[in-house]
Amino acid sequence: MCFDNISFMNKTQKTVIENIPPSPVIDAVDVCVIGGSCTGVFAALRASAYGASVAIVENNGFFGGTATAGLVPVWHSFYSTDGEKEIIKGLSRQLLDYLIDNGNAVLNSKTSASVFAYINPAGLISALDRAIVSNRNIRPFLHTRFVAAIRDNAGRVTHAIIEDKSGRRAIEAKFFIDASGDADLLHRAGFETWRPEKKLLQPHTTCA
Repeated sequence: MCFDNISFMNKTQKTVIENIPPSPVIDAVDVCVIGGSCTGVFAALRASAYGASVAIVENNGFFGGTATAGLVPVWHSFYSTDGEKEIIKGLSRQLLDYLIDNGNAVLNSKTSASVFAYINPAGLISALDRAIVSNRNIRPFLHTRFVAAIRDNAGRVTHAIIEDKSGRRAIEAKFFIDASGDADLLHRAGFETWRPEKKLLQPHTTCA
């Protein structure tokens, strides 16, 4: 089969006008977290620990972000790149200790300069799911896509528009945390975004 004479893109971009009905507000919370990566889950848990009501929106059917959906089996070191100073603690350390205790992670080294862990992504999914489901202050939205942000006259984000099997709906919140990994909330709300010139430190991944 030859594709030489086939055009996969229209030369003229067409548009359509949608007749979108008002989006019902399905929840009003203190904090809405966009993105259910480990970072997003940690943000939700910390906010909840201080008494905040939280909604967390995740596109996949499970939490963990790149670590689980991208099958990244390496848990980062808790030390600076020179191995001299421990710079990460808190929930990240607690979660890794939990994974190790339950046979879902192993450390690669006993020296602080190069220590990191190999993790079982399925075990990580289970641990994050339990942490969210067991917390009554957090309402999870899985299989849910964040599609737009609503801002008031002062420029403050007031609502996140989401879409899932139930349709197009809105979440009202006092504060929003963008844990999407791609600044989706910030970009779609119209805030300035940028892309670093140099690639940041990132372990191997099957993400495309």
